[in-house]
Amino acid sequence: MGYEWDMNTNRDGNGSMENLFRTVGLRKVTIDSLPLPVFYKDKDGKYLGCNVAFELFIGRKECDIVGKSVYDLGPKEIADEYFKKDRELIRDGGKQVYEWVVKTTSGETRNVQFHKSLFNDDLGNVAGIVGSVLDITNQKQAVLAQEKLQQQLLLASKLASVGSLAAGVAHEINNPLTIIKGSVALLKMKASMSRLDTEQLLKTLANQEAAVDRMTNIVNGLLTFARVDTDTLDSVDVQKVITDTLDLYGSLFLQSALGVETRFHAGDMLVKANFGKLQQVLMNLLTNARDAMESVATKGLVRVQTLEQDGQIVIRCCDSGVGIEQDNLAKIFDPFFTTKEPGKGTGLGLSISHSIISSFGGKILVSSEVGVGACFEIYLPKAIS
Repeated sequence: MGYEWDMNTNRDGNGSMENLFRTVGLRKVTIDSLPLPVFYKDKDGKYLGCNVAFELFIGRKECDIVGKSVYDLGPKEIADEYFKKDRELIRDGGKQVYEWVVKTTSGETRNVQFHKSLFNDDLGNVAGIVGSVLDITNQKQAVLAQEKLQQQLLLASKLASVGSLAAGVAHEINNPLTIIKGSVALLKMKASMSRLDTEQLLKTLANQEAAVDRMTNIVNGLLTFARVDTDTLDSVDVQKVITDTLDLYGSLFLQSALGVETRFHAGDMLVKANFGKLQQVLMNLLTNARDAMESVATKGLVRVQTLEQDGQIVIRCCDSGVGIEQDNLAKIFDPFFTTKEPGKGTGLGLSISHSIISSFGGKILVSSEVGVGACFEIYLPKAIS
């Protein structure tokens, strides 16, 4: 297949050419039977032949391409890239695999993968290149569809979290509004009585400013959380992610008479991640912790801790809830698996969280004891400064 034979040195033991022609014919039949497009060129880039699948792929007969190069078959800018790849393979040897986007004779765009290697002549010298073309369009489309579904599930999970946050955010905003309203009433009263002094005025205005700042931080935090995330990874301070998340979610714990305790590792705690997606993971863990502790008679407590271990950043989130049955631990990250009562959970939160952490190159583990609580640990590679 694609070899150049010297007819004077490739005779069989009887000096007959018949077996040689039969061998060449067999090789041609063999490659023509392959479903993948196959081609072979000499070391100068001239086509020596191809199979039927390759003829269909490029829309030309084998007799029309033999002796021609890629420059004779397509636009120069594309031919330049193909020729460059061929030169690299001949120079470096081995095998070559790369993806490319091509247009068929019908004008359809397809994603393909080229697999190429070298073949030698009878003396062991490089004689040319043999290659095949694998159409991976369907696989590419399937991956894109999966990524799109993942984004939709993430957004749905976020919207569900935003809904649960609504009551807590309203409570958090109402408190600063009460301070502002009371301060304004006090200023009006003192102004009407001509008893307004500068020190009192500055103190009252400072209280109002702090209340406005608090509302601004809450609203900005909610907007940051609710926005659609990209796949971009940046250096993220995990302790800021935790702090911002607790600023949003902490009031829900207070309303449910639940406590939150944090213990942060000293020093930089930077990881390569996406701020919004990591916040979504923490929100899912806090939501599960709250739900697990609400049914416990004693006052619940969730502990969030950060530490550095073997070059990794660890986020530990432990609750004092009902715990998880041992039989369920192996299924806890499965899509649509939930231990919550119908209507209270979709079974997607932990599955999405597992997928997000994996995309950061990390892992998420769980341990639990029924009646004691559950503990989730997130391991993320430390960002290189």
